[in-house]
Amino acid sequence: EKIYEQTDRDINLQRVMNATIFGKDTGEKDWVPDRAIGPTDDDLYDAEREYHDSEISKISGRRLDDIQKMDTKQKRELLMNFRKEQLRKLIQTYYRERGWNAMGVPQVETLKHIGLWELLTQETQMKIIELNG
Repeated sequence: EKIYEQTDRDINLQRVMNATIFGKDTGEKDWVPDRAIGPTDDDLYDAEREYHDSEISKISGRRLDDIQKMDTKQKRELLMNFRKEQLRKLIQTYYRERGWNAMGVPQVETLKHIGLWELLTQETQMKIIELNG
């Protein structure tokens, strides 16, 4: 239990440091390269076309044979846009679970609850308050 509590404090402290450096852009740093999300070019899409076409059919509610008639570039863009939106939602869920705001900055209440607030400098506290606006 103590290990989990310390890990939570460590993660939040790292996040506070990120917020002091990146400010309101903190959350923009929580992104992965496109290649980790899906096919970044048409050849990569075509290498697993059946799988990707099936996924697009499921997410769009369109028939598979209609999807197969579409241009590869269009299908790839649909797939990548869908996956990126899913990742954005997942990140926002993670932020809420951690007690962070929509920009990925720990909320004052969270930092007080885990015992970090009083350890921060006044300048850092003011920055966190400002970012939680």
